[in-house]
Amino acid sequence: MGKARFSDDFKRDAVAQVVDRGYPVAELSKRLGVSTHSLYAWLKTPLSKRTVEDQRQTKLIKDAWEDSGKIYGYPRPDR
Repeated sequence: MGKARFSDDFKRDAVAQVVDRGYPVAELSKRLGVSTHSLYAWLKTPLSKRTVEDQRQTKLIKDAWEDSGKIYGYPRPDR
């Protein structure tokens, strides 16, 4: 049986479940089908510069969207 490969998004979401929501590592690893060793390794691994920048920009976009009254795009002129 081969070694399972998980996407960076999957790893990031799994770590967020532990860090942000407080789920126990043992319980989450069973639910996701991941070894506890892998999950702890993902927790220790620092985020890449690209991921940190992506998260920063996503927050800026969400904040701008909230500030605009949750309006996407430029308002249409009345005809």
